[in-house]
Amino acid sequence: MDILLWLLGGALLLLMAGLIFEIFAEKRDRRRIPPPGKLYTVNAHRLHLDCRGTRRLGQPVVVLEAGMGNSSYDWRWVAPELAEQAWVCAYDRAGYGWSDAAQEARTIPGMAGELHTLLEQAGEPGPYMLVGHSYGGILMREFYRQHPEKVVGMVLVDSAHEDQIQRLPPEEARALTASIGSLKNLVWLARLGLVRLLARSILLKRFASLRTPEEQATYLPMIVRPAYYAAVLAESRTLVDISAEHPAPPNLGALPLVVLEAGGRPETLPPGYTEERWQQTRAMFKSIQEELAGLSTNSRLVVAEKSVHAIQLEQPELVIEAVREVLAART
Repeated sequence: MDILLWLLGGALLLLMAGLIFEIFAEKRDRRRIPPPGKLYTVNAHRLHLDCRGTRRLGQPVVVLEAGMGNSSYDWRWVAPELAEQAWVCAYDRAGYGWSDAAQEARTIPGMAGELHTLLEQAGEPGPYMLVGHSYGGILMREFYRQHPEKVVGMVLVDSAHEDQIQRLPPEEARALTASIGSLKNLVWLARLGLVRLLARSILLKRFASLRTPEEQATYLPMIVRPAYYAAVLAESRTLVDISAEHPAPPNLGALPLVVLEAGGRPETLPPGYTEERWQQTRAMFKSIQEELAGLSTNSRLVVAEKSVHAIQLEQPELVIEAVREVLAART
């Protein structure tokens, strides 16, 4: 009995030590890596917005929306180039980057509404040219659905689709369900500081785009916080929910639109992928991009042959060119 009490007491002390370690580590990260933009309170949590560049009379604000599990930092090779000739705003959804964790349930309409409130609070009333990568493409189309009068152009970067989950091959659907269960565990492991302790040896292997020690030092603190995994978990659920509802993407009329499709292939297939599974998944994504290009009568589809998914990191010049093309369509 005494041994059992000692073991329970020791386990409790370790849990408390992990919780305290994580709290202080996050405070240290905030001091060491301050946000490049400003923080605004939206729905009881602070969101980070980084606007920079050149304002031109009559030119829209370029708004950059990252994919699931990504942040404003993923636009680091795109935003500075665009800022030379446009006013560019990148932001972090709740739980990502320099933004706080959300205090309320996540929904796609709610997140699009938060972005609109954030831009208004920052004195950026529009009009807007929207750029969305992956999951961010769904959010940009929802933003358009809510405020079509304020949107004058769009670039979709290997965008996800509202009905995507229903289209997945059976193996992909099962993998998604399993990943949601894993994310629940990662939230708790992150709260105990264990993800942080293992980050450099495990997580860095997943991010080939982190080319320098400086990039690693900035990015790693963003992906070890429990808020990060809670956000990915919540957004994964919204993707399942919206797919079950079978909503159609909004008709964009003649809105200037460029759709970028990732047409590359990884050097080695992801764990668990067979050649057949990979081909099925890529065929689905290809059909999605073609369908999205058909949302506007004023669109162009571009295939990024060297990109697997994150075109803004793998071939940023194509994203820059697409945004400039849509901006030019406004003049």
